[in-house]
Amino acid sequence: MERLLLALPANAEEGSTRVHVEETDLIRVLEQDAPSDAALAIVGLIRRLFQATCLLDDGELEKGRWAFVSFPAELMARSLLSTLSTPGQTLFPLHYWEQDAGKPEDEIESQRRLLHFLEDGRQRFHPSRQASPIRFVYVAWGVIRLGDRYLLVQREDRDRSKGGVPHWVLTGGRLALKDLPRETRQKALAGWSGGLDGQLLGALELTLARELEEEVGLLPEHYAAHRFQVLDSYRQVEGARNSHALTQYFFALYSILLEPGGELALMQTEQAAPEKMAWFTADELLNDNRPDGKRAYVNALKAGGYEAARVLLAGVPDSGSPSLRLPTAAETCAVDLPGSYGSAFLVGKTGKEQPLRCDLLQEEWELLMLLAWHAKDLPCQPSPEHVSLLHRGWIVLKSRLAQGVADQLVRKLQGKAPLPTPRLLNGQFVRLDIDPRLLFLARTFFRVEVPEGEADSRLAIHLEAIDTTFGHLGKATSVHELSRSLVRALLSIEQGDGPGQLSDPDRQFRDAFKSSQAIGLRKLVYVDKKEYRMGLRRTLA
Repeated sequence: MERLLLALPANAEEGSTRVHVEETDLIRVLEQDAPSDAALAIVGLIRRLFQATCLLDDGELEKGRWAFVSFPAELMARSLLSTLSTPGQTLFPLHYWEQDAGKPEDEIESQRRLLHFLEDGRQRFHPSRQASPIRFVYVAWGVIRLGDRYLLVQREDRDRSKGGVPHWVLTGGRLALKDLPRETRQKALAGWSGGLDGQLLGALELTLARELEEEVGLLPEHYAAHRFQVLDSYRQVEGARNSHALTQYFFALYSILLEPGGELALMQTEQAAPEKMAWFTADELLNDNRPDGKRAYVNALKAGGYEAARVLLAGVPDSGSPSLRLPTAAETCAVDLPGSYGSAFLVGKTGKEQPLRCDLLQEEWELLMLLAWHAKDLPCQPSPEHVSLLHRGWIVLKSRLAQGVADQLVRKLQGKAPLPTPRLLNGQFVRLDIDPRLLFLARTFFRVEVPEGEADSRLAIHLEAIDTTFGHLGKATSVHELSRSLVRALLSIEQGDGPGQLSDPDRQFRDAFKSSQAIGLRKLVYVDKKEYRMGLRRTLA
């Protein structure tokens, strides 16, 4: 190495002057101390090293000569050869690559950057763009779906979230050696690069169980797991922390069906560490469109195409325990909650609602309102002293006051069908047991902006905010673009003249304002003693 270092070609530090060296001369230099075959091997190895680092001029190499492309390239070559020719010389601190729990984060990050640079380059500049992976990862993903939302957890590399890097993944994780039978661990350690065979799939079930317990507190008795999809293998320069390389991933997907205790355990985990869990719709999971900036890292799922991924997610069964699912009910069970603690409920099919009284105290009514706002997925800012919000309409009761009020509310509404009864679990979690599509709010909570004339087609319905002991219940708006005939009919109703010549007004009003039910308004236009009325306060646009 020392002789080769002295025989290398040279470049001027400034300008384009350079000299080249015949490769045969380099071999003869080494033959002074080594057999010819050894000299050929050493020169060939160093040539390949310099080619891989893009130091040598390819045109000169074709002529059998070595010449560096620049002075900095010569410096790089001399640095490498100087390192190789000096016994005991290293390029890193002695224990730089050792793995231990106490390794400084800056060293881990520097290793990650170096490996990413090397592996990214190896993939991007491979002659056929088909570089071979050097890391193989087998992953079990558990898909937990409650309603139209899917559970994701934070990645191990939480710092990767900076700069918009996706940092939320489906529950589960990668196969560990301890998940494999002892007799196969040595083979796996040597580089198990095949597909998902029966033995690996069996081991991934252990992986899934281990990861579900670690990430979301689910024990094997809390759920049943069913494998429903094995994804096509997926390659990417990726890895947790400094285990970073061109990796081939193999994913097995499992649907998770929860027992009642499992759903409770999931809520307890979310209550204890809400920052580690997030619920994504399918659209949020497959696209980067969450308002809070959370992004899902599911590239392997999306590799087969957006539509295929959406169909796959849609086919995942609801994970909720049957005994805790919201009851199915007919429109005759629809209910308008009272506008104050002294008012009546309105129960029944739209157009045939009947008042039903249930005397509530003010704090009971306030908790009922919070339950309704959350069930309808309306904006809420809970009082952290008393409550916090979970998925699917559940509320955590954190104070004795909240627990006592919830207990009293359950007692008062229980057995008064068809009024919705709160479901109380473990004295700590409460939810309204009603399909949100059948749950509405009193008209007194709403105001309407009607068109100013026939040329104006925009109508807005606003849900007003409420401040309660248990939190701030926020505003919401539903906007409707109307036909000219509907505008005329509404203006006519406001003047007390009915809907005019509008054909089938009940159906047209129902269809035009159906989307306002999402913010809790059952209907905009009412029939009172055979007269059409708008029962909302009017506000100037």
